Amino acid sequence: MIDFHTHLLPNMDDGSASVEETKLLLDELTAQGVKKAILTPHFYPLADTINNFFKKREIALSLLKSVYEQGVHPELYLGAEVAFYHGISKSDELRKLCVEGTDLLLLELPFCHWDEDLVEEVLSFAENLQITVVLAHINRYLPYKNAKYLDRMWQNGVVLQLNAECFLDKKTFKKGIKLLKSGKISCLGSDAHNSLTRPPRLKEAIVAIEKKIGYYNLEQIKVRSKQLLSGATKI
Repeated sequence: MIDFHTHLLPNMDDGSASVEETKLLLDELTAQGVKKAILTPHFYPLADTINNFFKKREIALSLLKSVYEQGVHPELYLGAEVAFYHGISKSDELRKLCVEGTDLLLLELPFCHWDEDLVEEVLSFAENLQITVVLAHINRYLPYKNAKYLDRMWQNGVVLQLNAECFLDKKTFKKGIKLLKSGKISCLGSDAHNSLTRPPRLKEAIVAIEKKIGYYNLEQIKVRSKQLLSGATKI
């Protein structure tokens, strides 16, 4: 399985707070059978610059490499989780935040009911910047009655990512299963931040999914995830 959404870089954002915690998270992902993981620290365009973000990310990456065991831990890829703002699709610099070696950009949308302007902005990424948007943790947007907008974006090439947590909560499990069965989900993420309150739980989610709908849907996600990450540059 590929983990499309993690916060493993130490001292980078609200994720791992130390090298020791990063090592624990890497070990947990390994134990859960994750073969590849994308490092997606938060980037807030209205509060930071890309150059400053890169400097912090390089420092955090060097710390991670001090405990990373190649061939033992999952293959790692470098990206970011970018917070949306109106006008963001006109920023040429955003391409620098794509998963290295790809045109994939993990985008976090506002936790509210969306409108037409927001949807059009997201759809314009492809035309303006030649970027393929991967919408982060779409399960968190459903309570705001955004299902029809998610469907429209998916129909226009936006990639949808679900978090493991969606399948570990009775309130969201059925919606997650329905989305999986629809074929709209292309990737899963642990969204792991730490080893205590927000640990990686992909294995638990996979077990729950297989118990409910069997192996086939997961295999389809594995295929789509692998295709998306084709050409990506390992750290």
